[in-house]
Amino acid sequence: MKWRKLEMSKIMFLILTLGSIIMLASCGQTVIQTRYLYKPVACPIPEIEKAKLMKIEEKDDLDIVLNKLIYNYGQLKEENLKLWNVINACKEFEKQVELESTPKDDNTNK
Repeated sequence: MKWRKLEMSKIMFLILTLGSIIMLASCGQTVIQTRYLYKPVACPIPEIEKAKLMKIEEKDDLDIVLNKLIYNYGQLKEENLKLWNVINACKEFEKQVELESTPKDDNTNK
């Protein structure tokens, strides 16, 4: 009976020792992986006034039609420029949000 208790204590010691060694060895081989996830960001879109275009009628003379076309072209060009400014502002906003959400790496080698 005594030899059984002695054997059991040796077996338990051996199991605990081997378990500790395995745990230490497995923890030493851990590799840290960083994953970046793309999260869509809603850009705040301002209200842009639509271009106020002049209507071209059939009864208008040729010089009046040309003047209305030139005026409409200018109005549409301004609206297009405003829309492109909004698109570029949204791209900058998304870049800024992406930079702010990127995790900082404190373990850099200097």
